[in-house]
Amino acid sequence: MNCFHHPQDSAVAQCSDCSKGLCAECAGKYMPILCTPCFQNRKRNEIRRSVLSLLLIIALFVIGFAW
Repeated sequence: MNCFHHPQDSAVAQCSDCSKGLCAECAGKYMPILCTPCFQNRKRNEIRRSVLSLLLIIALFVIGFAW
């Protein structure tokens, strides 16, 4: 199996989410071992969860304050 981003390099690891092959250079970028699209997807989901949590806390604060 070859690296997803560098087809000329052989894969030494797999992405934890999608199982794409990654060379040593790509495998060392993120922990846990992820390809760039999967890392960006995890980051986007984490931001979304954080914003929703913050909005919920603000809503509960406003309701509690008004009560």
